[in-house]
Amino acid sequence: MKHLFGMFLLAAIVHFGLAPGEARAQEVCPDNFSAYADSGETVQCLCEAEATQRGSIWGTDIYTTDSSVCRAALHAGVITRRGGPVTITARPGEPRYLGVTRNGVVSSNYGPYRSSFVFAVQRRAGEPAATPLQPAEASQVCPDNFSAYADSDETVRCTCSPEATQKGSIWGSDVYTTDSSVCRAALHAGVINRRGGPVTVVARPGERRYLGVTRNGITSSNYGPYKTSFVFEGGPRTTTQSAPICPDNYAAFTEDDEPYACTCDALATTNGSIWGTDVYTADSGICRAARHAGVLGPNGGQVVVVPRPGQERYVGVTRNGVTSSNYGPYKLSFAFEGAPRATPRRTEPAPRAETAPRSGDVCPDNFVAYADTTEPVGCACQPDAIARGSVWGFDVYTADSSVCRAALHAGVVGPRGGEVVVIPEPGRERYVGVTRNGVTSSNYGPYKSSFRFRAAERPVVIGDRPAQAPVASTLRETGQVQLYIQFRTNSAELDPGSYPTLLELQEALRGDPGLRLVLVGHTDAVGTPQYNLDLSRRRAQSVADWLVQQGIPRNRLGVDGKGLTQPIADNQSEEGRALNRRVQALRVQ
Repeated sequence: MKHLFGMFLLAAIVHFGLAPGEARAQEVCPDNFSAYADSGETVQCLCEAEATQRGSIWGTDIYTTDSSVCRAALHAGVITRRGGPVTITARPGEPRYLGVTRNGVVSSNYGPYRSSFVFAVQRRAGEPAATPLQPAEASQVCPDNFSAYADSDETVRCTCSPEATQKGSIWGSDVYTTDSSVCRAALHAGVINRRGGPVTVVARPGERRYLGVTRNGITSSNYGPYKTSFVFEGGPRTTTQSAPICPDNYAAFTEDDEPYACTCDALATTNGSIWGTDVYTADSGICRAARHAGVLGPNGGQVVVVPRPGQERYVGVTRNGVTSSNYGPYKLSFAFEGAPRATPRRTEPAPRAETAPRSGDVCPDNFVAYADTTEPVGCACQPDAIARGSVWGFDVYTADSSVCRAALHAGVVGPRGGEVVVIPEPGRERYVGVTRNGVTSSNYGPYKSSFRFRAAERPVVIGDRPAQAPVASTLRETGQVQLYIQFRTNSAELDPGSYPTLLELQEALRGDPGLRLVLVGHTDAVGTPQYNLDLSRRRAQSVADWLVQQGIPRNRLGVDGKGLTQPIADNQSEEGRALNRRVQALRVQ
């Protein structure tokens, strides 16, 4: 077998035009070339297939002598994965060795090394002999990263292949850390496209921070101080630019930084997640937050980002077509110069006139951010928020219920929205689902925190009907509640549609055994005063009789009627007349 191999090697030497004795022959290539360091020798040997897959290499075309010979040969392109004969020449050491991924093999950067090797250019049979042996032609392929040029001031011209633009990670924008992928950074900087191409890379000193930006379909990452950098000739950093592209988030900044002017493109306003309203967590998407805050439209534009201290909580609000999320404490925040303030604000419980929310305060999507707090929150529900989300419970709602949809369910706003005061409540063992005011809430078991609403100043009309306010909490808070119980026309007979309100009244009485009520009937101004007075009393009596049938002691209920004498709205409109037709429940001390 050994004799046959020798014949094969001799045939290979003749095939490549090398006479015996021109180079030192060896049957199988060594693992590395360290034994030939500083020798100047040329060695011919055979790489087996398995040897092309093992070991590490440093450099490109010129390799450190401790590199794997056969893996370097595959990297250099002088053999395939099936192996084959190679001719290797010892070379002096180099000041640096560049790592390049090529032919499916990754080589690494290295600094100065004492000795090197190269591969001779092989020629086809019949070609004239090469004199003397030459190293494989140096490719102008860009290194995987620029670390080999750290601390230099060199300019390197090289070519990026299409596959190299899709490989590796990058940190920074326009100025990149030297361990960033050169070709992916070139695509990010816009100096080449995905097909690759020639670039000119310039070494730069280190930067205090590197900003992560998504651009040209590539996402770069933030990084803090790094010792060395690079830029591209013709890239944004080497040309005039009014304001840089905004980073994806604000995490690379600190509370002590100055306001930062930057530009958002249209795509960036749709990317990323945000936490908070008006003041956002530092890891929120800057451009999406700018749209949420109302300082930008969907086409983007320039913004000024202002550092803010960390907050105790960040409240999620859907606004301007963008949904932000709740979050707890976070170490750093940002806001925008010139942004309108629209964060829900806390209110003191009394007096009522001082707790009305301002019209610009937008209600949070839910009340989770205020779990375990005690202060009421004044805010405004927008019409689109009324129609959005789910609610669990009635009167008192789970904290993750939609605040504004719950407000419609509670009857404190109508479909057009309005101002509310939301009051934190402890968690409950159960939440009962009720269909009320056109909204269906769902049942739920134990939940850790809840909320309810302060009673509205006056009843709300939904469609052609007055909304029913929460019975128990309104009684508790104001001592009375208007019950919009339906009766047959010109009759004291209860309409089945009134049962949900009657059941709430029954639950309020059962939940507070000491509660005593006077039920006072009221009518609109249609008909004679005497007829309306009698009708109002009979209607109040019907409510009392129904409650007694459900087990409420009669001695806890009084009955009265006021007819048309105590209107709460204008009897000249249908809406006003509907508000006046009611049974008022008054708490007796």
